Parts: sequence; C-alpha cells; structure tokens
Amino acid sequence: MSEKHFELDIKGMTCAACSARIERVLGKLEGVTANVNLASEKAFIASSNPNINLPEIIQSIEKTGFGATESSKVDQDQKSLDKEQDYQKLLREFSLSALLTLPFLVEMVAMLFNIHLHLPPMLQLALATIVQFYCGRKFYVGAYKSLKSGSANMDVLVVLGTSAAYFLSLSVVLFYVPLHLYFEASVSVITLVLLGKLLEVRAKAKTGFAIAKLLHLQPKNAFVERDGKLEEISIEALHVNDIFVVKAGESIPTDGIVVEGNSMVDESMMTGESLPVLKSVGDKIVGATKNGDGMLKCQATKVGSDTFLASIVRLIEEAQGSKAPIQRLADTIAGIFVPIVVSIAVITLGAWWFIGGDFEEAIINAVSVLVIACPCALGLATPTAIMVGVGRGASEGILIKNAEVLENVGKINAVVFDKTGTLTYANPQVVDVLIESTLSKEQVLALAAALEEGSKHPLAKAIIASSPQTSPKSVQAFQNYSGLGVSGEIDGMVYFVGSPAFIAQFTSLQPSTVAQTFLEEGNSIVALSTKEQIIGYIALADTIRESAKIAVEKLQNDGIEVYMLTGDNERCAQKVARELGIEHFFAGVLPNGKADAITKLKNEGKFVCMVGDGINDAPALAVADVAIAMSNGSDIAVESADLILIANDPLYVVNAIALSRATMSKIKQNLFLAFVYNILAIPLAFLGMLNPIVAGGAMAMSSVSVVSNSLLLRRWKMK
Repeated sequence: MSEKHFELDIKGMTCAACSARIERVLGKLEGVTANVNLASEKAFIASSNPNINLPEIIQSIEKTGFGATESSKVDQDQKSLDKEQDYQKLLREFSLSALLTLPFLVEMVAMLFNIHLHLPPMLQLALATIVQFYCGRKFYVGAYKSLKSGSANMDVLVVLGTSAAYFLSLSVVLFYVPLHLYFEASVSVITLVLLGKLLEVRAKAKTGFAIAKLLHLQPKNAFVERDGKLEEISIEALHVNDIFVVKAGESIPTDGIVVEGNSMVDESMMTGESLPVLKSVGDKIVGATKNGDGMLKCQATKVGSDTFLASIVRLIEEAQGSKAPIQRLADTIAGIFVPIVVSIAVITLGAWWFIGGDFEEAIINAVSVLVIACPCALGLATPTAIMVGVGRGASEGILIKNAEVLENVGKINAVVFDKTGTLTYANPQVVDVLIESTLSKEQVLALAAALEEGSKHPLAKAIIASSPQTSPKSVQAFQNYSGLGVSGEIDGMVYFVGSPAFIAQFTSLQPSTVAQTFLEEGNSIVALSTKEQIIGYIALADTIRESAKIAVEKLQNDGIEVYMLTGDNERCAQKVARELGIEHFFAGVLPNGKADAITKLKNEGKFVCMVGDGINDAPALAVADVAIAMSNGSDIAVESADLILIANDPLYVVNAIALSRATMSKIKQNLFLAFVYNILAIPLAFLGMLNPIVAGGAMAMSSVSVVSNSLLLRRWKMK
C-alpha cells in the first residue's frame, strides 16, 4: 500500500517544544509519521493509513493550538506579505516595550554612578502593566494554547517568570508589602525576549534565500501565440503544447522545445556552465534560463509544478524541512525540557525560601531559572544550519534530497566513479576500423550503425555518428542486452554488435589476436559479427574531463579512496585510470556487477559513495551508502540518487563533501552552544548568581547566536 504525503504550513510555533508537541500528537494517529521543522515552519507528513485524510490531520494540529494549511494552497506572495506584516507588528510591539522600559533602564544606569533616581511606584506599575499585558500578550496567548493542549513551551517559561516578578511588585504597591519592586525585571525580560524574537525572525528569513533566489529567476508572464497574434498572459495560465515566444534578453518562462529560430541561451543556473549554449529547432529549453540576442518560438512541454525549476524548488524545500539523525537527541530533550525547567524553578524557590528564609530572594532566583532556560536555541540549532547548507548547495548546483544525506555525505571515505559520462565526456569517437571480412570500412560502420539505432549507449551514438549512410538499413527482430550489445536481422542475416565478450557469449566466436592491437592502445572495442564470422572491429576512444584529475587528487588529499567502474576492457580502464591517478578500478563490469562491486567495498568497512549518470548505474546507486547522479543522466539514475549535481563535473563531488562537512560542523557548534548555554546558565540561576534581567538578555541572544552562526554558512565557497 503506497504512502500518502502531505506538506503543511504551520503557524504559531515559538520553540522546539511546539514542534515536538505537534509531532507527538500526529504520531498518535495510526499509520502517520510527521517531521515538523521549526525553522521553516512546515510539517512533512506521511500516512500509510487509507482512513486518515488531510482534514483530520489539520484538525489534530489545530487542537494543539496551532494553525495548519496545505502548502500547495498557500499563496507564496501572500505568505511573504503576511510574514512581513507579522514582522512589522512585532517591531511595533518591541519599540513600544523598549520605550516604556527606557525609564527603568535610566534608573538602573544612574545607580551604577551612585545617582539614586526613584520612579514613583504608581508610574512603574502603569508602565509595567502596558508592557506585561499589551506588549507581552503574545506570550500569554501562546502559553494558554500550549497548556490547553497538554504541553508547555517557551511562552510558559516567559509568562511564569515575568508574571512572578510583576505580581510580586504589584502586591508591594497595593498592599505595602515590605519588599523591593521588581517591575524593571519583568519589563526588561519581555523587551529582551521580543528583541530576540525580532532578530530571530529576520535571521530565519535569510535562511530561505536559495528558494527566493530561484523563484526570482522565473518571469511572471509569457508571450503566447494565439490566432497568429502574441498575447501576454500570466505564467500560471500556460498550458502544455502552447506556443510561446521568447524575445531577446528575456528569461524563458517554462520548459519546452524550440520550433522556430535560434539563439544563445545562458543555462548557468541549470548546468553551472558559464558559456551560453546555442539553441535551434528541435532543442530542449528549460524555464528560468536566459535567452541571448535571438528570438525563439517554442512549444511548452512542461508547465507549473512539472518544470525543472519547480522540481528543484520542491527538492530544496523537502531537504530543508527534513531532519538529520544528529537532531534526534535535541528533539528528545526539547520534548521534556520545559517541565524539567519548571521543576528546577520550584526547587530553587523552595531551597532559597525554606533554607535561606528569604522569600524575596527565593522568588527572584526562581524567576531567573525560568527566564534563562529556553529550548529555542536547541530547536533551531540543526534546522537552521540545514536550511542554509541545503540552500547554499542548491545555489551552487548541488541538490541534496534530505538532511540525512547531508549528514552522510560527510562520512564518505570511498568514492566510486562510473567512467563514461562521469570521468569522461561520454562522447567517444571512432578512431579506427579493423576488417576481418570482405566488407569495406564504410559497410562495417553502416551495418553497425543500423543495429545501434535502437541503443542508447554512448558507444552506439558514436558509431551512428561515424556512419557514412544517412538513412540506416531496416532492422528486424532487434534486441538490446543492457551494457553488453545488441542484435538484429538485416536483409535476412542476423548480426551481433557489442563487446568481444558479448560476441563470444552469443556466437562462441573468440576475438582474433590482431584485435589486441586496439586493446593495447587502451581503446574501447566493439565487434560486428554474424553467428559464423566476426566481420570487423571498431575502435573508439573517449575524452577525459579536464576537471576529473583535479577532483581525484583533491579527494585523495582528503583521505578518500577513489575507485573507477567501467564496462570497458582492462587495458582501456587501465589507460584512463593511469591518466587520472586512480589506483583502484573495476573493468569489464556489467550493470549488476557494478552493484556487486559497491557491496564488496561496503563489506570491507568502507562508507561508499557511487557517482554515475546512466541507466546501468542505477543498481550501484541504489546499493551505495550515498548515491550521486549527474543531472544530465538518465531519469532512473537521478531517481536512484540521494544527491544530484546540476553541473556535469566531478569537482562538484569534492564540493558536496566539503559542504556537508561544513554544515555538520555548524550543527555541532550550534548544539554545543545550546547545550553548554543551558548547562552553565541554569545552575548559575539556581545559585542566585544571575539577575533576571541578565538572564532575559542571555536567553534572547542564545537563539540569535545559533541562527547567526548558521548564516555564516552563506559564506561557504566552492573549492
């Protein structure tokens, strides 16, 4: 039974306890698993229960006090506008709170210079009441919803701490209790927490820069040809098979095929290649790439969510919303954090009151415990780093499917490259033809090309391109043997084209000794034969990518073993391996054998990454610990991969590993900051060594420091 997947936008989360609460509630639904991301404010839900529907899931979330909307139904422009309005509202609340807190701040600063300014108690009460219940009302609303749903979040801690200070001071003013006023503590904490939230919201918004940058590439409108006239329509109104025109200098609105005209197109956002590519009739074009000086008339082949750009955005969103295994500990702690902190605060109150006998000092120290401890930093430590890391990778052409992949890439200690199309350009050329019959070279090439018309192998394309006949012979009973060769009947005669091993397997004919000349030169050999006779051999050679040798060297310098897999013969493989500086290679490997080679390396204790681009690489990609596919590869290879490289460049493998390690380093730094902060701060507050105002400032800055540290990943650069 297939799983149903849902993506929801969540509103109202304030800390990791909130996301943990939603996950627990959804986890109680039969057959439902959920991943709720605090940083992106999204929930990714999978359900194997056919009786569970989306309205029921949304209802369960809303019962916990949060809002939920299906992401596909969210207007992104309106969402951005709503976020900006929420930010402006928060800014106004903070500004008012800061203004009303200023007199308390002046009083405290004056005391440092032994100047005693005393605000009238009623003025303090008036100012504090506005801050507590107007500027800080969001905390009361959040705490009420949280407690109503049976959990406790950051808002509960803020409300408990500031309310204790406020109502203690209120009792002093109204009932002349002989204690100090602590209005400055309650207003300062609320102001500082609002400041922290303000900075956090702004910083979190920057983590989504990659998606915003990609979406900005796509034009809003397209010029469509209707009834012989050009009509400008919204991009959303485009349909498959619509004929649209791309004028000089404009961005291409959607994926399609050129039906008229030619022009140079900048595809750097898709391929990473800086040089424009000539597009003419019959060529494919991709939405969001930029047209040059010519004009193109194109037919739309994909629109909306089916386009290349949409698939990239979807991939980034899913990856940014996923959780890395390293986050499990943080999630577990966040789920029980608030109740533990409240318990510590109660113990602090009891210890200082009953042992020390000072109720005033006891309640202030308890307030400090409540205020200093906040699970926000813990909840933001991993997702913010992942969002920035995944986004940074996407902007450089490294598409990571989920956070677990991002974590695993950094563990790689062995990289296996498929040769053809990965280390080489996959555009081999025919370099010679050896005749073993009465036919001419042109006739051998023509027969081989006719048979290879049904194959997608790179060597087949090279043979077809070298054939002198523009109209191939008719082939009957064609059969393709993946990775081996092909067979078919031409003019009543059955022919075989493929590797010498393939010929030997199906005809029992052994390669002649003269064919060794080609092999010794390191060429790929394709034989043409009938059941009774080998007709000739075709020698082909491929071109090694310029960056391949640099990539191999960098990987080896990082302590990573490099292997090469190829279906080519031993001599050909040895020649390429020698040129690239690769010590280990597997030659003459069939598609299933590639998977066996990966399994062998894994059994030796290596954490293996497979890099490939063809259909025959799919089994190996599926077996590897980490699978990397070139985006120009087959759909099967891309589907089997964990990570996709937009540019067909082995150096991007080096950069993917470097990015993973940089991101994991940030995550570990963030978790260290979050854990150490609470490990040190809570005992200090318990011991009475932290003033509530200092505690509030430190708590506010902890989340900001974690998000800011994650944002440093934006400075990461390709090697």
